[in-house]
Amino acid sequence: MTLLDGIVGARATIENPDVPMTGSNFEELFGGRASTSGVRVTEVGALNSSAVFRAVSLGAGIEASLPLDAFIENADGTREKADENARRILRKPHPDMTRLEWRETLGLHRRLWGNSYCRILRGGPARSIQELWPIHPGRVKAGRTSETGKKIYSIDGGREVHDDSTILHIPGMGYD
Repeated sequence: MTLLDGIVGARATIENPDVPMTGSNFEELFGGRASTSGVRVTEVGALNSSAVFRAVSLGAGIEASLPLDAFIENADGTREKADENARRILRKPHPDMTRLEWRETLGLHRRLWGNSYCRILRGGPARSIQELWPIHPGRVKAGRTSETGKKIYSIDGGREVHDDSTILHIPGMGYD
């Protein structure tokens, strides 16, 4: 215990083995509760900090500018370029966004919310993927059905429920 701990009280830290990594203590460690001043810090509010904004925008921008192509892994472990439709959707995933804007948006979502999600829109005779529309991660709750264990995505509190055939989920770093 330091002198400062005696004055302001010991705070929960990730290094303290006496603090369980569950429930409210875990939430507090990562800013889920109001701060000492009573101000709640959210993902969007954190962007008002120039340091957070710059770090997130720089990381998302660098990631978005890197080359990205689609490959298929064969049974023998070799890789070959995917068909033209898969490559086309990565070049122009959204009608109102450039490829760079789309990828920066997904990078921002992963950095601030831990996951990024896109609604898959299919069309044409082969029902191939035509567009990928980003969904704000705060609107999505990922889970599994209790009967089959199939992954499902509940959007807007259950107003829409989708599975992997209609949602592209790109997870970031996570604990679950």
